[in-house]
Amino acid sequence: MDLYELYRRFYHRSHRSPKEEIKRKLKDLAREIAHKKFLADEDIGNFIRGEIPEEIHREILMIAIEIEELEQELAPNVRFSRGLVKTINERTYTADVPANRRNLWLDSEEYEGYLYAMMLYSNSKEKLLKIGATTMDPYERLQKFSNKYGCDLILFGYGVVTSPFKSEQELAGLLRSCRVSANTFGYSNELYYLNEAKPIFIDFIIKRAKPEDVLLYFK
Repeated sequence: MDLYELYRRFYHRSHRSPKEEIKRKLKDLAREIAHKKFLADEDIGNFIRGEIPEEIHREILMIAIEIEELEQELAPNVRFSRGLVKTINERTYTADVPANRRNLWLDSEEYEGYLYAMMLYSNSKEKLLKIGATTMDPYERLQKFSNKYGCDLILFGYGVVTSPFKSEQELAGLLRSCRVSANTFGYSNELYYLNEAKPIFIDFIIKRAKPEDVLLYFK
């Protein structure tokens, strides 16, 4: 399944009904998974290995489940996402962005999103940060994570940035030295030790977002 083509179908359906919030949300979620897959494929290391990192695959799978559930409520008889979760599980999905759109998707200023950090505790009660990017409201993303994985999360902070998914990759590179080596929870390896990651995240978000678009609960 081509995730870019899926996004385009959701985009056109939302464009025809601009006031319907659920259609806009489906469009945004479809763009998010297509963009994650596209950026992962563009990484030369992933290309050489012939696969994308497990943590990105898990993020895509989680959002795919959300898309299927949301579209079932909207249109149970006409579902663009039918078979999406199965395709993601089988790892037979692509994101075939057209040549004339690739540069925009690699470094796009045509849309904004949130770069966020969530705080949680490891099994040893050590404070950790979960970094992510989304076009959804960060509070809603936190609630989805909490409900799905049964762990207590606190929103550490967020900022509105351009090219949120590319920014997430850049931030992950800066945080590499404070990454938790063990897969503490089942959903992601992208966890970082709080005390080491906190100043890096705060500095990055302040530089990338306008002051009025930054909210930090802990400093």
